[in-house]
Order: sequence, then C-alpha cells, then structure tokens
Amino acid sequence: FEKLEKIREQASHKMGLGSAKGNVIPKIAVVSPAKNTNADINIRYFTPATAHQALAVSAGFCVSAGSFIEGTILNELNAKKLKVGSFTVKIETPSGIVNVVINFPTTNLKDLEGETIRTARLLFSGEVYA
Repeated sequence: FEKLEKIREQASHKMGLGSAKGNVIPKIAVVSPAKNTNADINIRYFTPATAHQALAVSAGFCVSAGSFIEGTILNELNAKKLKVGSFTVKIETPSGIVNVVINFPTTNLKDLEGETIRTARLLFSGEVYA
C-alpha cells in the first residue's frame, strides 16, 4: 500500500487537490478483465489504505462511463462503443457484481445519464429498555 499511497499523493498534486495525506480523495482502483463470465470488468477499489469489498456509486458511474471512452484502459478491457442508447456495465467486486445502466441520449459524453441499485445490510439490532 505504500507504493499506491505515493502514486495517490502525486496524482492529488497533479489534479490540483493538494496533499492526499489525511484525505480520502483521490481514490485508487485496480482494474482487470472480469473473472466471472457474467461481468464486464473486475475492480479493486481502495479507500484509501485498504481494498474495499464493494464499490462507491460514484466510482461505479466513473468506471462505466470510462468503458465507453476510446483510449482508456477501461475501454481496452471492456470494448464498449459509444453510441446512442442504454447499456448495462457489470462491474465485478469482491462482494458481487454491480450493475450500472448508462444511457447516452446523444453521443456527447456530457449528456450521460446513469442508474444503479444499492443494497443495504443490517448493521445491528437490539432492544431498548427504559
């Protein structure tokens, strides 16, 4: 993680965000071809010093949109073509597959629309006595 933190620090300065020390942004993710045949791409998302089991919704949209941008690593792994229409990008994480629907009303990336479903898990339950 030390090497990733050095990269994150350099990236933060290049993006004009200042030092990344003590901050959760920018995030780092490692992508690869999906292992599961039901997914399009595999990702490990770091927050910032550990590999997260899931994927932030904002990261899911970024990964999905990046899959349609020629010349990106995501596009090389996923080979999506930017055209008008709705497309589902299936992102494999350690906790399962995240489905992100990307809609292009036009071929301008600024017109991008997206949707996904998040699930919640029970964190605790109990009884209160007064």
